Amino acid sequence: MNKMALAGFLVFVAQALANDVKPYPLSTCIVSDEPLDESRHPISVVHQGQEVKVCCRECRADFKRNPDEFLKKLPAAE
Repeated sequence: MNKMALAGFLVFVAQALANDVKPYPLSTCIVSDEPLDESRHPISVVHQGQEVKVCCRECRADFKRNPDEFLKKLPAAE
């Protein structure tokens, strides 16, 4: 497979995967419950097809240590 064909295939796969991600429904950090402020550049994380957003690197680390604990907040938001 040549480089152009491979690049096109990778773009196609990335777009297909992005379409299967459920958007984050909250306006607060899933870990700290602090408002997500665009000026602080919230961090998006995709976990098992669900996008979540955190306010900082520390919250991202906390989420990655125990995602199930924080994902419990999502059904109530939907």
